[in-house]
Amino acid sequence: MEPDPTVSHLVSTGTISNADVEAAVTAYLAAPDPGIVPLSAGYEVDITAAIAAHAFAKKFLNSGRTGKAAVRAAVRSATLAAQAMRR
Repeated sequence: MEPDPTVSHLVSTGTISNADVEAAVTAYLAAPDPGIVPLSAGYEVDITAAIAAHAFAKKFLNSGRTGKAAVRAAVRSATLAAQAMRR
């Protein structure tokens, strides 16, 4: 059985859109524990787990830095690196 693809892979193949990624990032920024967020094409991502598994994003978000663009970029980076799951 093949591992679940990364969100980045799904974007690069056109399976999901950048708008899906932005919606997941926005969900995290609105409520820092949104849990599993639906994407499209039958995929979802556990964005809270994605942040916890991404060393840079986890360290950056725990540092207390609050620049909105930098926080968004860190969350987006973690989201793109995360494995998407089939619903």
